[in-house]
Amino acid sequence: MKRVLAIAGLLVLSCGQSEIPYPYFKYIFSSPQVNPVNIRYHDGYIYFLDSGTGQIWRVNAEDGGAVKVGPSGYQFDVSGAGLAVVSFQGENRLDVYDLSGNLLHSALLHGPNPIRARYGNNDELYAVVLTEGDAGPLIRLNPDSGTVDTVFPRVGEEFAVGSDEAFYFSPDEGRVFVCKLRDTSCISFWTGKPSAPDVFLYNVRLDLAPDGGRLLVSPLLILDVETGVQTHLHTNPYDKGTELEGGVAWSDDGKGIYFNAAEVDTANAGADDYKYYWAIWYYGNPE
Repeated sequence: MKRVLAIAGLLVLSCGQSEIPYPYFKYIFSSPQVNPVNIRYHDGYIYFLDSGTGQIWRVNAEDGGAVKVGPSGYQFDVSGAGLAVVSFQGENRLDVYDLSGNLLHSALLHGPNPIRARYGNNDELYAVVLTEGDAGPLIRLNPDSGTVDTVFPRVGEEFAVGSDEAFYFSPDEGRVFVCKLRDTSCISFWTGKPSAPDVFLYNVRLDLAPDGGRLLVSPLLILDVETGVQTHLHTNPYDKGTELEGGVAWSDDGKGIYFNAAEVDTANAGADDYKYYWAIWYYGNPE
């Protein structure tokens, strides 16, 4: 019932959005040699995947210093439990590494279908095996025992998991759905069209705040998962021509967001002009 009330509230509040400001930007990192995507944040460091090489990098969120972590793949997530890395090595596979890049658990999942992996807010490891194009069953894995447990029959490839709920985005329907783990039905929790030009629904990325109460639906808004209040994002550190790419991540304190943006027009880019390359930014609390 609480969820039903929240959705009813969302419809009412859609005409009067929350005015919580997020006006502050801080440039963190960019390089003409790498294209950061799949941004994640953990314990003072931003992790990203270089779309050109598949290598995973770690960036100090304070000084922007960057180093290669070691493993490579096409998608990953990070938590205190380690790095969950999805790669293709003759077949799709999911491996877990420690935060220094040392292999801990090999081929927890493997097979012909693409895989997406995420850690829940409690550091439990979840994955979707994309058996239906861009969707498939949501499973929970125990890396130590190797057990695999299906917790929801079907979610999209862009998903986030809390303590007892999962959220996923359906690009075909342009909606975010919420589903109770171990249940069999979903609720369409949010639907809408972006007001900004040149921002399309297929760019949507999800990340659940550490407190589990706010869902980042980038590049559009922050959604309070209990009240339905929407806080619109204004993540444009450039004057014009910017789109979000690749990933978003909450900071550990839940007061800010790390994301990357790319300048659309690169015709006048210089080798030392970072703003024309994919750059990682902080957006939120200036403190």
